[in-house]
Amino acid sequence: MAAAIIKGAHNPEEITLKTGLRSGCLVECIQPALRLLEAYGIKSTPPKGGWQWYGHTPTLKDIPEKVKTKYRNHGFCFDEDLQLLQNDQPATIQQCETTIQQCADALRQAEATRKAIAPLTTVHPSLTQSDAYQVQMVNVRARLAAGAHVVGKKVGLTSKAMQQFLGVSEPDFGHLFDDMLFDQEQVLPRTRFLQPKVEAELAFIMGETLTGPGVTSADVLRTIAAVVPAFEIIASRIADWKIKIEDTIADNGSSAALVLGSRLMPADAVDLKYVGMVLEKNGQILDTAAGAAVLGHPALAVAWLANKLGSMGISLGKGEIVLAGSLTKAFEVAPGDVFTATFGGLGSVKAVFSIRLIFGQRFGVRS
Repeated sequence: MAAAIIKGAHNPEEITLKTGLRSGCLVECIQPALRLLEAYGIKSTPPKGGWQWYGHTPTLKDIPEKVKTKYRNHGFCFDEDLQLLQNDQPATIQQCETTIQQCADALRQAEATRKAIAPLTTVHPSLTQSDAYQVQMVNVRARLAAGAHVVGKKVGLTSKAMQQFLGVSEPDFGHLFDDMLFDQEQVLPRTRFLQPKVEAELAFIMGETLTGPGVTSADVLRTIAAVVPAFEIIASRIADWKIKIEDTIADNGSSAALVLGSRLMPADAVDLKYVGMVLEKNGQILDTAAGAAVLGHPALAVAWLANKLGSMGISLGKGEIVLAGSLTKAFEVAPGDVFTATFGGLGSVKAVFSIRLIFGQRFGVRS
């Protein structure tokens, strides 16, 4: 994919009006493209007829990798031999839309067939975070069209260790749907999930709508109706969990299900920064942690989410469930595993996974 040149459109806003696109790499890449090219001595001017380019046409080898990475983060796309396009090139817009649709289709097919796919960032190395959120939204719309309902959001990558591992400086988010929500007394059908892992988290029930930017942790604590212990079941449609940040964003934050405890508590019942948690698997302690493991305070994760959504023109709605992020690393799930997370002063939550046996099916347990 390369930069689009739209006849008669001199800025991203005009491109939006002329193409109907609200966001995406091709809408956002024009100004970064200009800055990048001018930094390498390539002049450009927007004459009456549209964007015209002249001067030396660079190839990928002409531009340092760190510069390419910087501009990818701004939504600029590189193809195998970065070409400066002349005049109208509407096919370029179609290529970008096609790539996003192909990624969304591949993820949806992987979930339907329970067959993981190669990383999207391997197949489409120019995929940006902006593109990845568009991929996620394509599948959100598909699920809504199929009758599902959004019940909340999840925040991921809330630990510094995971952010450093993936080379990012902020969390990501995904959508939670009604068919992902389980009661802790229900048995989770393990084979429904691809490469499942569990994360112990705090879930917040929003008592008021929050709209960023400018949302603080104090705003979050003021507007939370309740906090409840929770498990998030994450499952990657990407083979062997070989993910980059763009892969997990596109894959709905790798979210697959959530389990809520039965005890709703007010947010001020304990100091959420210092609340302790003990995670057990089959009666054995796996790990311990405190609320501060989530961005220093779980409410900061919710504030980040409200502000991130606000930058996209979306509010965090009253009644939505927000998973604030894992207090520990994620743990793999085997058939028949039982996980319990106990939070000091807030109660506990358990997740029971099915055993893949005919015996289980006879008793109504679907594996």
